[in-house]
Amino acid sequence: MTDQINKLLIKKIQGRCTPEEELQLQGWLFESEENRNIFFQYKMFWQAQKIKTYSSESHLNVALEKYNKRIDTIRSKEKRIKIFKGLRWAAIVLVIACLPTLYFYLKTDKHEVTLITESVGLKGDIKVINLTDGTKVWLNKGSSVRYPSKFENIERTIYLEGEVFLDVKKDPTHPFIVKTQSIQIKVLGTSFNINTRCEDNIVQTTLVEGSVMILDENGKKIASLNPGQMAAVDISSKKVQIKDVNPKCYTSWRTGEVYFENANLVEIITKIEEVYGIKIQFDTYLSPKNVNQKRYNFIFHRGQPVDTVFEMLNFIAPCKFVKKDNKQNPKNPSK
Repeated sequence: MTDQINKLLIKKIQGRCTPEEELQLQGWLFESEENRNIFFQYKMFWQAQKIKTYSSESHLNVALEKYNKRIDTIRSKEKRIKIFKGLRWAAIVLVIACLPTLYFYLKTDKHEVTLITESVGLKGDIKVINLTDGTKVWLNKGSSVRYPSKFENIERTIYLEGEVFLDVKKDPTHPFIVKTQSIQIKVLGTSFNINTRCEDNIVQTTLVEGSVMILDENGKKIASLNPGQMAAVDISSKKVQIKDVNPKCYTSWRTGEVYFENANLVEIITKIEEVYGIKIQFDTYLSPKNVNQKRYNFIFHRGQPVDTVFEMLNFIAPCKFVKKDNKQNPKNPSK
């Protein structure tokens, strides 16, 4: 555990974290059960420090037992943290070592923690957020981002879920960190798209310009990208596949466009279903093999009526679509 985390834990216990420190600590706690156990042990150590003297081990046992009961109340359904005999004495050693730091933070004025969460519903419009450092964030439907009201630490850290495009303000002295439930993206100044809601437990990161480094939950590097590349990271195995792509196919959503390049008919129909919230029964004279192999370039705007999109698709794809019972059902096209 780093000295920085050590200081953050102390400040958290005292309620003196800045907004960005609060976000950073929450991310660290989220990484593992072990980290959460360490945090609760620190709470116990702080409680022990408040007791003026321990003339015998039994006195310390009683004090820590009382605090164990408080932890049980906080963590009603979690396993009780067990502190062994050696750790009890280690608590006193740790408190003594930390007393100068604790004294400093005790004398520091309280800083109100302000965390901001922005989200867009599945039927909402795309939202643009301007962060205090000059970074711009685009939220797609069904997405959310959490960030401090002001960046105050060396690292600028935000948390997101769903699909988000970022145009990060360049600042070499303050790296920008994007955290999801499974990976982290570290940048200095760049434009990129990240999507955490892909199928098959995949997180996609597409780089438009600049450079990014992809890290696992523990901060270990697993990949880096150049402009025009997309990384698909498997959430479970952390295996990554990198390929060259047209960034427009992954970023055009922020202007309301849906862009396809070298896509098959199934991929196009699936996206139309997602955009318009409908279910389409796919029927065509193409064989299943040809349906998957035949590729198209196609583009439409989210504001267009779905009938118009179908008319456009009819020019290039062997399907004809009509409305039926509030659903879109394709008819077999004439040969």
